[in-house]
Amino acid sequence: MTDNHNNVSLNAAFDRQLIWQRGDSVRYLVVDVATARVSIPERQQQLPLNLALVIDASGSMAGPPLTAACEAACRVVEGLSEIDRLSVVSFADDVQQHATSVAMAPDRKAVVQQNLRQLTTRGCTDLAGGWLAGAESVARDMEERSNCRNRVVLLSDGHANRGIQDPRELARIATDLRTRGVYSSTVGIGDNYSSDQILAIAEAGGGRMHDAARPEEIAEVVLAEIRDLTQTVANNVLIQLELPSGVEIDVLGTYPFEVGSGRATCAVGSLGSAATRRVAFKLQLPAGAVSQKLLFSTRATFRPQGAAVDVAISGPTVELKFVEGHRNSTQPRDIERSVAVAKLWQAHVVRTTVQLNRAGDYQAAEAYLSQELGFFTRYCEGLPEGAALVTQLEHTRRTAGQEWNERARKNMTVALYKASRCEVDDRVAEQALWFENLPE
Repeated sequence: MTDNHNNVSLNAAFDRQLIWQRGDSVRYLVVDVATARVSIPERQQQLPLNLALVIDASGSMAGPPLTAACEAACRVVEGLSEIDRLSVVSFADDVQQHATSVAMAPDRKAVVQQNLRQLTTRGCTDLAGGWLAGAESVARDMEERSNCRNRVVLLSDGHANRGIQDPRELARIATDLRTRGVYSSTVGIGDNYSSDQILAIAEAGGGRMHDAARPEEIAEVVLAEIRDLTQTVANNVLIQLELPSGVEIDVLGTYPFEVGSGRATCAVGSLGSAATRRVAFKLQLPAGAVSQKLLFSTRATFRPQGAAVDVAISGPTVELKFVEGHRNSTQPRDIERSVAVAKLWQAHVVRTTVQLNRAGDYQAAEAYLSQELGFFTRYCEGLPEGAALVTQLEHTRRTAGQEWNERARKNMTVALYKASRCEVDDRVAEQALWFENLPE
């Protein structure tokens, strides 16, 4: 049973419903927040766009990458209407503002496009400085005009080596901006961008992360990002879970996640028409008396597109029941939810392994995978697709002791990111499955 508002619904169910009275049972709660397939009203599609394009102009962008990024930006400019406003920022060692909240009248479009095509590379990479300059432009326009679609889109091919570089600090700032209504998306260009940095901004910023392995893909993903803005139903979607005393909780994946005062809150970004975000909460349960129940209530908050305030919807209250050991070990499980958990778990493990492999810590990667495989294999027993999921993870373990190609790492990260968020890849060319990027 779910509540809904503005065609947004919330549902939740455990993979198993019984827990051992002696404690230390682990259960997974799968929570889905979804939107119905709706026809976006014309008035919503015509809401003004308040957009900042932030372009990396450091030396590594010289040649086709910068040319393609600027041409993609020019195509965005061409598609904007007179009620839209655009800011353009470039960054390297310094930050340069090429347009600040410019209304997109035809004559102003031509000036902005000319400025974009004259952009040249220079120096190092102050990614945070450029991103924040774009966010400040969007925030200033928000003070003048309410009821806009507000977004910063950051395009970069490198690692920040000036200004704020810690992904945790970038995520904290992105969270603050998101709560103010300034949402951030990112485009990683080529093979050398920092996945950790741009993922932190996109995840915490309530936007999306895109990958553009080839220059021609930059326009594909940037234009898709702008198109999706017109289809947004709900912004800044937060899933909240009330926790009984003694329960320890974690999340499979990279969604921003906080726990405090008996409540867990997970930020899952924005949702368009007919979209779903799925979160698997991993719960470590305390001991309890036989037949005692633990109750977990769920809710979601979000900002409907075009609204000035957040709304909340209630989800089901789900329960776990303490039982004796034999009942706990012989209970049935929810197959659909268990398969969902297994897929999210696998994605979580592989993405962690990619980080260890990138850091050159091959021994730690192998040890981590070996430990996880033991638990994962037992969990997948009897599940549809379970054997295939285990085989893919076993192959990952066999190859984790060698250096993976960085493009392969990027492909794996993006594929698993998209899959775990129920997103499609906006690039025209068909992309390989994540495990097809592993060495033989």
